[in-house]
Amino acid sequence: MKERRLQFSGQSAAQMMSLDAELRLMANSWKRFGVVIKINGKNIEEQNLRIPVSTYKRQATNGKRQASSFNLTGFTK
Repeated sequence: MKERRLQFSGQSAAQMMSLDAELRLMANSWKRFGVVIKINGKNIEEQNLRIPVSTYKRQATNGKRQASSFNLTGFTK
């Protein structure tokens, strides 16, 4: 196993949160190639980034007709 140590200085809390999120995404995507990445000695939990189908909000129908195309026959260049 290879080990890398990263040290940071001068970063904001938002930058560290962004870096942590990117490292988790990278670890999850490399897992399918057999690479196991641990951060601070802990395995990364696989995160589901897709929204389950049952939680989609359907738009209510209002009975109004939608414009599908415009008639531009009287238009000339």
